[in-house]
Amino acid sequence: MKTQDTILQFLIEQAHAAGAIMLQSYRKQYDIFTKADGSKVTSVDLAISKQFQAAQQQQFPEVNLFTEESQSKEAAAGKNYFIIDEIDGTSYFIDGIPGFSHQAAYFDTEKELSIGLVHFPLTNETVYGIKGEGAFLQTNGRTQVLKPPLFPPPDLLRFGHPQRYKGKKYQYLLQNIGADPTQIVYTTAYKTLQFIRGELEVSIYAKPFMAPWDWAGDKVILEELGFSYAYLNGNELDFLNHPIQNNPGYLICPAIYQQELSQKIMDNHQKGSQH
Repeated sequence: MKTQDTILQFLIEQAHAAGAIMLQSYRKQYDIFTKADGSKVTSVDLAISKQFQAAQQQQFPEVNLFTEESQSKEAAAGKNYFIIDEIDGTSYFIDGIPGFSHQAAYFDTEKELSIGLVHFPLTNETVYGIKGEGAFLQTNGRTQVLKPPLFPPPDLLRFGHPQRYKGKKYQYLLQNIGADPTQIVYTTAYKTLQFIRGELEVSIYAKPFMAPWDWAGDKVILEELGFSYAYLNGNELDFLNHPIQNNPGYLICPAIYQQELSQKIMDNHQKGSQH
């Protein structure tokens, strides 16, 4: 059995390989396809997927793959998994603007989600977390230990708003739970950096389903820094199981404020469903 350090090093190497593939094609020519669900995928996503699968088969054939672009989307108990998002923020990549990253995580049968990683090719920054051991930032070969941010009082928390969401849903939700417009921060796949830099404390994903490759890497990192990453009702996310029935969404926030914020958001959600 490979050690956790070996697995972490593998994920870092593959993240840099993914970043190199992105940078080779960024703002250049590549193919864009539309998937069955209407979302976009590029030949760059597929090249990263092919690269990762080849490396995984050579070095970790005993570990299963759970990725956005892989064939299988099933997770079974009793097995270890790499959870990969080849390009998080594909729409930003297609438009040739910053806001995309590579996200990865490792799930094992003993520690469950034990490693999380997000790599930002344009700035050559890699953030990773190891369950129970902390979170780290690697830039140009240098690694620093990240300290938990100093969280402001509840009335000064800053709330994320997805930059590309054009509707009013998040605006109304944040207004209804008392967030001032000056406390709203627009977010992309760079959201992880905003959290670790102390620029953002709360992010709400108001949809019933978010694929594990969209949250697994972030979850490990942010929980090592004092955040809670859970369903809006406070229940724990579980890679092996689908979301709770009638799931109203997901909440990232300082763990010390999780119960208060969850209650406030759920009360607002229930009032909205009654109208």
